[in-house]
Amino acid sequence: MNEKLVQIIVGETKRLFGFLENAGYVRIEDLECGAPLSLYVGYRGASVFLRFHFDLRDKTVDCDIVMNSEGVGANDGKQVPLTSYLIKHHGYRGGSGCHSTGHADEDRMLAQLQQYAEIVSRYEDLFIDKSYVWKL
Repeated sequence: MNEKLVQIIVGETKRLFGFLENAGYVRIEDLECGAPLSLYVGYRGASVFLRFHFDLRDKTVDCDIVMNSEGVGANDGKQVPLTSYLIKHHGYRGGSGCHSTGHADEDRMLAQLQQYAEIVSRYEDLFIDKSYVWKL
């Protein structure tokens, strides 16, 4: 595992999604211990769990919404890609994934993370509203 890349990703995730912590989300530290080729970082809110998966081999970033039978989950339960959920329930038309053609691995992953930050910011009201019902 590229420790430098992991430190950069975790730091940038904290910076870009700090507003979720300000809104009451809890950053899940134990998800940062992925397999040698992957890394997970999550934010648990009152009504939704936002999980980022960083594939260190393929240099990609994915973001899922996860819920289990008790409500908000982490590694178990029903999950759906963030962009798919927004397309289906909120008319999002910005694309079905975040992609970057940057040459450096670090730049490519950080660009993808930045795109997710822009999406979450655009729909910030959903994440902040504790009464919003996520329909997974």
